[in-house]
Amino acid sequence: MEPARKPGPRAGWKIAAIAFGVAFTLALGSTAFLSWNLHGRPLVTPRFSVSAFRHALGANLPWLVVFTLLSAAMLPLRAVQWQKTLEKPTPFRERWHFVNIGAAVHNLLPGNLGDVTRAFLLARTQRLPVVVGLGSVAVCKLLELATLVIIAALALSLPYWNRLPELAEALEAAAWLFVALATAVVLLARFSGPLAGRLMRAGRWQRLQFLLRHVDAGLGTARSVKGMLIALAFSFPPNMAAALAYGIGLRAIGVEHGILAGPIVLALIALGKGTPGIAPGPGLYILITSWAARALGASAEDAAAFALLTNIATGLSHWIPGLMSLAIRRVRWSELKRETTLAKEAAREVDANARARMPAEA
Repeated sequence: MEPARKPGPRAGWKIAAIAFGVAFTLALGSTAFLSWNLHGRPLVTPRFSVSAFRHALGANLPWLVVFTLLSAAMLPLRAVQWQKTLEKPTPFRERWHFVNIGAAVHNLLPGNLGDVTRAFLLARTQRLPVVVGLGSVAVCKLLELATLVIIAALALSLPYWNRLPELAEALEAAAWLFVALATAVVLLARFSGPLAGRLMRAGRWQRLQFLLRHVDAGLGTARSVKGMLIALAFSFPPNMAAALAYGIGLRAIGVEHGILAGPIVLALIALGKGTPGIAPGPGLYILITSWAARALGASAEDAAAFALLTNIATGLSHWIPGLMSLAIRRVRWSELKRETTLAKEAAREVDANARARMPAEA
């Protein structure tokens, strides 16, 4: 009988990282329930009583069903949008299943690999290069960000919001960032194909030729202004469904013009998830969502209930369709984890090819 192996230093660091992540998440989420005073005493003050929070939870349950349905509607709408970034027609059923599975992976497995996984699954089943799937998903995410910025900017232009100047400045910066990214994508899509052709005629840098041809295919719809505009138009419905879901919830908790405030909260969540150095998770979500609800006029207990309930409902609206798609396609959980690992390795291989030194093959 072999003696049990002692955990190595790497396992210890992994446990420590997990413990720190859990503690950090709890600390961020606690701001919805506690007011922290780091420069005086008392250090922590409850924002509301337990009975007030319990009442807020019960009072805010009715609108949660509508929120969950609208959140779940984002998945088929994303499947429709996805086709507009693909040159090869693919069955809607396949795209919907892979979007569902990607959402489940994003919420249930570490690493934020949901989009990579859905791109990998589509590429494998439709016999496409992985970089084509990754490119199409990248265009989807870029255009979703663009439409969200547009919707939130329109909402902020209304004469109702004079308490969020910081968000207006952040959205202006995000708009300029989108313009820069969209310009880079259009240029890359337009010139990658011709550049690959010139390299082929010159008989040089075969790996770069390979990469540019697949980038050309993966960013196919971005090659023309018309293609980008069509894909942009189909990127509005997923965000509009989510914005309406948050707007209904905000209105239910007493936020004035709450329906119109939905895009603002959604933009805050998206910008917060992109904060460098802070991993996205439930703690960050609850911090941002509760702060936004309070800033828009909700009571502290209603804001905390809103953040907690929408976090749970969003998770369920993505887990359940994802698990149903796994059951329909008869994919076991162990197989999904293996597929996720393969997707991560495929993405790394694409990145390695992009970073390879091309003169070595001249």
